[in-house]
Amino acid sequence: MHRRYAKGTVLMDGGAKLDSFRILVSGVIKLLHVEPDGRQHIAGLLFPGDYLCPTQPPIARLVAETATPVELCCFPQRVFEILLRKSAMLEPAILGHALNELDDVRGWARILAHRPALERVAMFLVVLEQRTRIASEEARREVLHLPLARGELADYLGTTIETVSRQLTQLRDRGIVETKGRSLIRIRDWDALQSIAAPLPGTDRNVDR
Repeated sequence: MHRRYAKGTVLMDGGAKLDSFRILVSGVIKLLHVEPDGRQHIAGLLFPGDYLCPTQPPIARLVAETATPVELCCFPQRVFEILLRKSAMLEPAILGHALNELDDVRGWARILAHRPALERVAMFLVVLEQRTRIASEEARREVLHLPLARGELADYLGTTIETVSRQLTQLRDRGIVETKGRSLIRIRDWDALQSIAAPLPGTDRNVDR
């Protein structure tokens, strides 16, 4: 069955095992790591096609919360276990998805550790468009809706709000993006944005972190 949840809904609380298999159909979910003192840090984002699975062990201090309104396709755990037994392809598909997700996490960790702030912001916008694009859309979308507030985006990118603002201003001044309010960004030059997100070796790099 399909269920819709408003922004800010907690879908998984640290340590509590899920009772259903949930595939994200639309929207964005943020995974929060909660420190012992109560502080929260964004550990990752889930996009359409990603899932929350009852077979995953409960991880204390990890919370899944909707970053935007979302739609989930939910299977009760009993139904999900029956599907696992009956479908020879389902378990390898889930394992493959998990391995791809792990590879994405490792890749993002390398970006955070070694890329300047401008490249991180550009890469985030490129990934956001790719991961939220509707299957029927062939062309890249011009307007993106940021699923995170500026402070959350800074946390996810491993930098500060001021630095994120500077990088968006730089992209705007170069005619690459146009900001609309706090959450809408219009991409005016996808090629230029892509070249910043994946620069050629030896090109000048912004060192602001």
